[in-house]
Amino acid sequence: MAECNRLNATTPEPNCNSKLSKKGVTMAATTQPVSTAERRADRKPFNATALISFILAASALFLALLGSLFAGNQLRLLSMYGIVRALVVLVTYLGPIGMGLAAMYYGSMGLDQIEADRAHQRGDGFGVFAVLMGMLTVVIASIETFAHVIWPLL
Repeated sequence: MAECNRLNATTPEPNCNSKLSKKGVTMAATTQPVSTAERRADRKPFNATALISFILAASALFLALLGSLFAGNQLRLLSMYGIVRALVVLVTYLGPIGMGLAAMYYGSMGLDQIEADRAHQRGDGFGVFAVLMGMLTVVIASIETFAHVIWPLL
């Protein structure tokens, strides 16, 4: 019975009736602690499309919120003429709409790629949040564009 409790045994004793002696002692004796570097090496990489779409959606949301802050002072926008006004409208109003649509498209594409090869890729949270932030950005930027660019021209 003393042989059953040895942790350095490589094979279980045939006369032991304990549950640990069948597979537990063998597994406990042969497994080594896994280092953090080895755990990181075994991790699956993030899907690049989902990660890039998340970054695109975050930057589009930032530009849309920047446009809403900039639009608070509408006199500044109405006093601009020519190329400067066109650039401000393009970057802070129309740009986030296009970037949000692209983030939604590439986020869903990344989710499809992850679903097709789940054994080798991860990062579906990035894809989901890219789609959600892209939708939010399109809504915010569309409302801003109508309220601060189109409505004053009507």
